[in-house]
Amino acid sequence: MRAMRRLLSTWAANKTDANDADGLAHLAQVDFYKEVRVKSFDRMLARTLVAARTRLVRIGTAHSNRSGA
Repeated sequence: MRAMRRLLSTWAANKTDANDADGLAHLAQVDFYKEVRVKSFDRMLARTLVAARTRLVRIGTAHSNRSGA
């Protein structure tokens, strides 16, 4: 991602969505990309639930700390 961002910044003087799209299309044509593994829907759901639980625990802790003093 960082390498692509660096290359795109040199690709066009004006930073626009259209120029970015052209640059990405060119990089894809010359095979300048790294394949990534797509995680399963179940794995994504599990991560979402863990993140939501972590957030709720933090909110509960903050609320308890405020009202307990």
